Amino acid sequence: MSNALVPSNGSSANFAQQGSVDWVALSGSTFTFSVEVLSRFAKAGVEMITVAMGQAIFSHFKLRPDGQQRFSDAIAKLKAFSSYGKALWFGFGVKHIVRILSETEQGTACAAMCACLSVSYDSLFSSRVLKALTDQQAAPDALTPSLSQWNALLNVCAGAVSNSKFSKQVEGMTRLLAFSATSQNIFLNEPTSPDLLAQALLELGQVSRGDVRSVTLLGGADCGWLAAVSQWLLSLSVDITDELGCLMYSHRSPHCPSYPQVIFVRYLDASRNTYATTLRQRSFFIPPGKLCFGIQAGVGDRPAQHIFSSGRSDWASILHDSFGDSINVLLLPKNSPRFAHFLYCSFSVINDGKGVDHLDPWGGMSATSRERQISHMSFASKRLPELATIFTVGESRAPDTAFGVASSDEFPDELREICACGRCVGSLSQYHLEKISNDVACLEVVAATIFEYIWILSWLDIDEAIYPSPTGLRGLYFKLFQELPSKVGPIYSPYRIKSKFFDQPLASTVISLFTGLSDIGWSSTSSESARCAAGLCVYSSSLKDPTTSPQDQLRATVVPGQIERRGSIFEVVVDKRAPKFDSRLNHVSEFLQAYGPNLGLTLVVDETLASNVLEAYLFISRHPRDQQMGPLFPDHRYLSWTTPSFLNEVRMIGPADIRRKIVFRSQSPICASKTASMHALSVYDNRFVPWTGPCFSAKDILWTNTSKGIKLCPNPNEWILISSGGGYEIHLQRWKEVLRGNYALFYAIICHPLAENHIRLTSTWCLVCSLASNQFDSRASLESLDLRTKNVVMFSLRDSALSMVELIQAEQGVPEC
Repeated sequence: MSNALVPSNGSSANFAQQGSVDWVALSGSTFTFSVEVLSRFAKAGVEMITVAMGQAIFSHFKLRPDGQQRFSDAIAKLKAFSSYGKALWFGFGVKHIVRILSETEQGTACAAMCACLSVSYDSLFSSRVLKALTDQQAAPDALTPSLSQWNALLNVCAGAVSNSKFSKQVEGMTRLLAFSATSQNIFLNEPTSPDLLAQALLELGQVSRGDVRSVTLLGGADCGWLAAVSQWLLSLSVDITDELGCLMYSHRSPHCPSYPQVIFVRYLDASRNTYATTLRQRSFFIPPGKLCFGIQAGVGDRPAQHIFSSGRSDWASILHDSFGDSINVLLLPKNSPRFAHFLYCSFSVINDGKGVDHLDPWGGMSATSRERQISHMSFASKRLPELATIFTVGESRAPDTAFGVASSDEFPDELREICACGRCVGSLSQYHLEKISNDVACLEVVAATIFEYIWILSWLDIDEAIYPSPTGLRGLYFKLFQELPSKVGPIYSPYRIKSKFFDQPLASTVISLFTGLSDIGWSSTSSESARCAAGLCVYSSSLKDPTTSPQDQLRATVVPGQIERRGSIFEVVVDKRAPKFDSRLNHVSEFLQAYGPNLGLTLVVDETLASNVLEAYLFISRHPRDQQMGPLFPDHRYLSWTTPSFLNEVRMIGPADIRRKIVFRSQSPICASKTASMHALSVYDNRFVPWTGPCFSAKDILWTNTSKGIKLCPNPNEWILISSGGGYEIHLQRWKEVLRGNYALFYAIICHPLAENHIRLTSTWCLVCSLASNQFDSRASLESLDLRTKNVVMFSLRDSALSMVELIQAEQGVPEC
């Protein structure tokens, strides 16, 4: 198999003649591809004319062996990750198109340049650059691919250099050539003109071929990207100077150690926006894009605002690279206690346990507010080493009972005392926000942005090839700044920031944060379980393994690459809509009768008429071991899974719906620490066992063999389902239900359309208080179905006294806790 361009007359495959492409020779050339390779390009939506034109325009560039080796090393490190049941693959497979393209020099140049463009520019802007390269080389209209075809080629190559140093070189060189963030300004950069960027690339191509000895480029942030391409990909000698000619950076390639082949001169006059290229002895002026202090969302078919992404940073320096002197001010020894108090208060839990405030990535639902503060700040100090001193300050202030304790569900206002922005100085509550200059960074908003950044990162499993984007973090700052109220006052509360992460489309939020690009195809639907854009793929845990704990199901995985199914590449995975049906299920016991305690889940993926969208659902199947369990009710009724009712019920779960329903239905087990009394009928001793003790210990007596001292009780972080209201009547008594079982069964129940209001997820940390917080009636009763031990526990809850009514043992052989 070969995918080099082969002329029909058998001559050389190099169509570049005196700096231009011989389009006549190209139009008569032929491709030699295997059917398998043709199929892969077709499934990715890339036409062969696009491949031919891509290789032709980049034949203008000469990649030296060390540049080719750097790109080959980068794609050799790329990996693929399977979904549940291997129905989908995320990342780069062993037969990915970018690997096929890199088998020839022309294909390597094409794939590498497309991958490099995706680091700093969105797909629409990059497509225009490729079209400009084609136009400036006088390609015939009949051979020129459309923007959508260039976009398809860019998408399959995006992310290929994630495992290399290229993105970090972009960040470092952009910092030298662009405006630097200080305590007085935080901003974003718009890119230059696509035509000018294409013209600059062609000049670099001539230098790489030796047609031009050297070239000087004047500009701003875009020159940082060009400098990284010159050094990393084209292996050219590079110098960077400031406006006065003072040398700021120098790199000598072994191919040209005696002089700089490309000189970049910093040009910071952002007021000049005339897109005119000046030619002076091979010197080109590339006007920098405008500075902007916010992000404009796309409206209708109009694309979002183009943003230049300044590469990637190291985790150890991302805060300084994003906020400059602003973070230095917050980390000063005299200010660090205020900053530490701000973050510790933000991670405290002060609400009633309803909503997302009680959700914790590590400590479980039973973790105290102090434990959650420590776990979050310990995580922050490791993921963001610049905050290590803040964690140290927080631990040293632990004996102070007032430290880290929030007095209300708002951020503490101590940082306003050290902030110089118009919003904070003098507590100018009479001023409107629109009268304040955006040029001055607000330290309080910077701190709130860092809190939101830590919160988002704590829910992500990030591949080692992924590095943070300073542009993305600055974009998070501006989004928060733009969401402030119109008048000066408290900024968004910690609770609202936490909720926002679960309310917004997960994948789109994470991709924007890690790429810094705004035009990534934002989704307004909550049914999105996976998305890829700009070489980054984000997918929910329900696609990886839908049988793990609710805590794990709230997480997402971030890897470089695309979404692949049977060789085809897709951009989005959404939940398949369940058909309408008539259901008779209302109670947990009825769900058990329909689904069985040992149900299985199978991930099913279907294609749609939209070529880039997949629909997915988890099919519910029963385990063949399911059979009658024995009497579960005082009137000796049975639960049987041999009935045909299961066939009439919905058997589909949306992967994204699992995450959404967990957030909606979970409730924190807030313990009142009161004394409870009970009489439990022990099936092991066949007698009532009196017990009195703290309410959070009541669960121990329910699953304990008192004669042998064996505990079968759940651990404090085990999740259970409880019925929060309604119930059903047996023997003139209204009963509630508590379910211990496998998590797949939980998700089948909470995602059922009729389970909207009366079922809640909680933990067994304090079963008594969890039930009390859900009771509507002081004489309410409770039924507990233990599917793991096949036990049924009946007891009544009356005020503070707990009385056990009946305990039936159906199956033995349960391991100890």
